[in-house]
Amino acid sequence: LPSIIEHLSFKSLMALDLSCNVMHGPGVVALASFFSNRTVLEDVDLSSCGITCADVTVLFSVLKVYSNRLEECRLASNLIGEQGVHSICSYLISEHCHLVELDLSWNNAREAGAGYFANVAIPYNKTLKVLNLSSNAIGDTGGQFLMSSLKFNSKLTHLTLSQNEIADYTCFVASKVVRVRPYL
Repeated sequence: LPSIIEHLSFKSLMALDLSCNVMHGPGVVALASFFSNRTVLEDVDLSSCGITCADVTVLFSVLKVYSNRLEECRLASNLIGEQGVHSICSYLISEHCHLVELDLSWNNAREAGAGYFANVAIPYNKTLKVLNLSSNAIGDTGGQFLMSSLKFNSKLTHLTLSQNEIADYTCFVASKVVRVRPYL
């Protein structure tokens, strides 16, 4: 896959779907190198590619530094974990972030990953409107963190937390937030 990526021209390509391909390590480095060349790529799908925490760190470190137009990013069903979520959150508060939609479902973000979003990304990101954190085992405490942080962000309008072992108290916190932010 890295050799295929090297031969693609990203000068006019606006959407790239590489889902369900093994693309960790060298493939991610090759993709990151294109983002450093100021591509017009707006939509990338890397779902089910075996992407790890280290891969996400490489990719989002490049996105954080170089101007880009990336608006939609799907990374569902990978191996990103808590530390990978930390790298993504760091990008989400950078000046080069233009992401509007982010799908991180099925990535084992856990409670710590929810905490990173709640304390870093949600309060300080100015562009994200849709966030999918389904099936990440964030638990009730992680759900509460996320719900409470929504008070500090008026851009986020869609938050998906299905299959996360969330209990009644998080639902209570959510109902309080919806009273303040009825458009969520």
